Amino acid sequence: GQPQLALPYYQQALPIWRKLNDREGEADTLNKIGVVYTKIGQPQQALSFYQQALPIWRELSDRNGEAITLNVIGGSYLSLEQPQQALNYFQQALPIWRELSDRAGEALSLEAIGESYGNMREPQQALNYYQQALPISREISDRAGEARILSSLASTQRTLKDIPTALQNIQAAIVIVEEIRDQLTDPDARIAYSASVQRYYKLEADLLIELNQRQIRIS
Repeated sequence: GQPQLALPYYQQALPIWRKLNDREGEADTLNKIGVVYTKIGQPQQALSFYQQALPIWRELSDRNGEAITLNVIGGSYLSLEQPQQALNYFQQALPIWRELSDRAGEALSLEAIGESYGNMREPQQALNYYQQALPISREISDRAGEARILSSLASTQRTLKDIPTALQNIQAAIVIVEEIRDQLTDPDARIAYSASVQRYYKLEADLLIELNQRQIRIS
């Protein structure tokens, strides 16, 4: 839909929460405004709202609200191509998810730390975090997350010149995305989903070509 349509309502609600001194309502609304700005591609604007929400969640000792907000602040910094800043926030979120025994949150933070290291040109570190995230995604049966992490592993292994393992991982990711696509009954949803995973097929093709060229050189 059009997420920006919700913006005026949230902006009207914010001063009401403040007037009522309802800190939870205020923090939640600040996060929701941030999410709208994230969805419409304005990470800098989103960041300013998330950063207002963070100290409120801490003041309320709401660890879940704090961890969610740390993750979305990190995501905003990744969008702004500031991976070092992003890493700082994801690393703060990770121990909170563990404290809460929230495996989905933990997997997301591990994956995001991996992405931050990848963007900082530290592929070995990235690999380490993706490898920690993968078994958790399987444990919680997050098939889309598993495919995404396998794809990230494949990209990282390609950077590290481990082409056979990269190929194995991207092909495992493709099996999952095709499973997910086949479960979608709406034709438009299937087309949209297929478009969103095109990069998986491109990576597979690139890896097959690289592997072939390598074998030609060896022979």
